[in-house]
Amino acid sequence: TFVPYRRAPHNNVMHAKPPTARVLKQRLSRRLGDHCRYVAGESNMHNLFGLAFILLATFPQTNEVDEHLEKYDNIEYSHEYGEFYRSLFSICKADDFSRLKIHANDSIATQAAWETVALTVPEEGGAKVYRPDKNNLNWFIGFFEGRNQISIPNRWKTVVIDARANRRNNIYPGEPKDRPFHRTEIEGVTCPVTASVTEKKRVVTYTEGTNSIVIPEKLLDRADSGDLWCNISCAFTDKKCFVAIHGDVGYSHAVACIDRKTKDVDWESKACGCWWGGASGQHESWVTLVPTEDGRVFCFGSASIGFYAHAFDSSNGKTLLQFSNNY
Repeated sequence: TFVPYRRAPHNNVMHAKPPTARVLKQRLSRRLGDHCRYVAGESNMHNLFGLAFILLATFPQTNEVDEHLEKYDNIEYSHEYGEFYRSLFSICKADDFSRLKIHANDSIATQAAWETVALTVPEEGGAKVYRPDKNNLNWFIGFFEGRNQISIPNRWKTVVIDARANRRNNIYPGEPKDRPFHRTEIEGVTCPVTASVTEKKRVVTYTEGTNSIVIPEKLLDRADSGDLWCNISCAFTDKKCFVAIHGDVGYSHAVACIDRKTKDVDWESKACGCWWGGASGQHESWVTLVPTEDGRVFCFGSASIGFYAHAFDSSNGKTLLQFSNNY
């Protein structure tokens, strides 16, 4: 993994005996070859300035990319990650992307991997719809699964591999082979085709197979009229139910964990989504939640204008990974 350069603690070197001028010349000569030997042959004054300059020039420095990475932990809102990554990638060279793809932070590594896909699309729009390089798209799916130790749901994998683009910063998902969501008996509410949602006296129940859960009112979105107006997706384990409440556009949305025995909400968090600006027209989105045996839950989402993945610690809702193709 990539570890930023750190200077040695001062107290490890403060009492070290300084090397002689001869030793310095030998070390620098071996490091810099003929240039250093030329400097060492000049007058004493030239030697002092030359050696000082070479020491400064060759001492490991924190580069611009590393300095920018330090800003990551100060980001508060989802849309700010987009600004962070656009600025970061604008100063990256090929070797920087290689380093970022093995970064200790899963989110940074995954986003850098996606950027290598985005770079296969022309920066400016043209007369036709572009397709990101398919080999790169398949490589990204493999990278995501390997890096994050997760098997991606087939529908999400399909829309990513089938992605289209108007230009580099306008990549959108392809079409799933079948419709992941359907309209429920409640006007304005959709859920996975394998599930149903009912409401009786403002009690909303989600059912899938033999599993059923009452969705706490505080998690739901309602219109000013009081009508339910949201999309709902759940994933069940023996003791927990993970629920995503989201809209049609692809905005950041709620993900929560409900204790199936007590019916209490253990935690509530936010998935990053794939859009944070204004939107008009007709939109459609869907979400698939995937709990893992090692204590994580993944939220895979797709909307008309993008796709995203967000992983949480299933015990407390802490973010472990967040990726969006629109960052």
